[in-house]
Amino acid sequence: MIIWHIKIKKQWSLKTEAKSSWEKYCSSLTSQTKLGAVWNWARKMIGVATYSSIPTLKSNGLLAESNIDKANMLARAYAATSSNNKYRPTKNFIKYINTNNSADGSDQTEPKVNNDTVAMNVTFNINELKHAIQSAKNNKTPGDDGLPYEMLRNLHQNALKITLDFYNEVWSEGKLSMEWHHAIILPLVKPNKDTSLPESYRPISLTITLCKVMEKMVAYRLQWYMVKNILFTNNQSGFRKYRSTVDQIAKLQDKILQKLKDKEYIMLAIFIDFERAYDMLHIPTLLSKFKKYGIVYCKLD
Repeated sequence: MIIWHIKIKKQWSLKTEAKSSWEKYCSSLTSQTKLGAVWNWARKMIGVATYSSIPTLKSNGLLAESNIDKANMLARAYAATSSNNKYRPTKNFIKYINTNNSADGSDQTEPKVNNDTVAMNVTFNINELKHAIQSAKNNKTPGDDGLPYEMLRNLHQNALKITLDFYNEVWSEGKLSMEWHHAIILPLVKPNKDTSLPESYRPISLTITLCKVMEKMVAYRLQWYMVKNILFTNNQSGFRKYRSTVDQIAKLQDKILQKLKDKEYIMLAIFIDFERAYDMLHIPTLLSKFKKYGIVYCKLD
């Protein structure tokens, strides 16, 4: 009887605690909470595991069975994707860089300097820092520092001032600490891909939170400069404020309806998917365009 009573009390305690945890979690949900996180929590509540190990990987006749071997094979695949060997010397952007570079590889093009350029390169102010922190999404997994955005949002004014001074020192000197170069890479398998191939896994980088905040401040300045100087083409909708890729879908629908209205039943639409577009970005070309359009930049060590 005593054993049965203890068992019932234990079950009741677990059920009560589970209900309390679920209610507490639901009360923390906001419009920024990702649906995937909610489903993962629900699976945990019913005892369903969400983690699955990466199977044995194979590449160039080699097999990776242990976790360390898998990590090394994935690292080699990711490094090869963005390697300089992927660039062809005959490409126009390579020629463009070479014609503007001196023998030692430094760009000799003089940047256009105006009031906007000066504003781009001044030190950050406290409002920029607060905006970058507040615009970050909740419940984001931090990097190796383990520092969440929620902690930065609750910093005292004095602590924010010290943080701002730190950012401005980095900005003025143009040097990043070695910790900011470090990221935790989480490989996520792409839909309908062979799980035994390292190329089938998309790398998700968890970087230092403090570094991501500074990236936001820099990105906001770049967006402001691009919009103010009308450097964006009007056809671009992605990665722009108050616009999204949904705008392009609306434009396509409008074109189709217009053709039907005019009784023109043929319309050609071409969709191009550039493989590994961000991994293959040619950094020297990007920096050269920064100078061309008057955005002064500094080289980060």
